[in-house]
Amino acid sequence: MANTKPSSSFLDIESGTRTLITRSTPSGASSVELTGFNASLYDGYEIICHLSFAAASGDLYMRVSNDGGATYEAGASKYKYKQIFGNNSNTSVGGNNNTGTTQLLINAEGTYGTGVANKYTSRIRFMRPDETTKFVVSAEIAHMNTSQQSNISVMAGNCETEIATDAVQLFPATGNFTGTILFYGIKNA
Repeated sequence: MANTKPSSSFLDIESGTRTLITRSTPSGASSVELTGFNASLYDGYEIICHLSFAAASGDLYMRVSNDGGATYEAGASKYKYKQIFGNNSNTSVGGNNNTGTTQLLINAEGTYGTGVANKYTSRIRFMRPDETTKFVVSAEIAHMNTSQQSNISVMAGNCETEIATDAVQLFPATGNFTGTILFYGIKNA
């Protein structure tokens, strides 16, 4: 029996499929804001980042908003996260965490290389941000460091404020970034 591929219209109406909400192409940007949250259409969201940083210490951070991006939660002790990371130069695995900071850290361990040859790639996911609960996020990250070693990291974190999130902001620790950011909605079940 031959395999058949469903039509794209069939895929578009199935629950759980991804729909592209926004494709951003920052160039020398200090931040990118993602809006377009819609609880009547989406149970969750996924952000795919493929970036290069102007500064070697260009850690990627994330903050959340409940007013469409007019303001972002940034007070002391608003966010908590845990990361596990490693690279291809050894077999050791490390980790870090923060139990009270002003933003979520979405990065792998190590100093980033700068420019086009040193790409940072991540997949960030979160479900039901429209619920008035703590915003919970997970991510997988890969990048090349200044020694041209591949680094990988997984992280989980949350915003301690119980808000219905309707926008997120991504920004580097210093300098700016260039690349592509894809923001997907995961259709309601």
